Amino acid sequence: KSYLKHGQTCKLKTIGGCKICKRIWTLLRIHANQCKSSNCPIPQCIAIRERIRQLTKQQQAMDDRRRQEMNRHYRHGMTESR
Repeated sequence: KSYLKHGQTCKLKTIGGCKICKRIWTLLRIHANQCKSSNCPIPQCIAIRERIRQLTKQQQAMDDRRRQEMNRHYRHGMTESR
């Protein structure tokens, strides 16, 4: 609890390089990755889970585009060799 209070009063935050804040956010992310509760009492858990879901969806879309482009190049190369 004292770590969470620190996060409310810290002037540096994670962007400024505060090691305590970085540790807090790491623990919150680990918790959010594993948490399945729809009304979790941990601060920012639902928001962090949503952000993780958005980033995962964005990464999947990038991977799909890359895969499609590679397949297109592969198919194009196959038709030229015939």
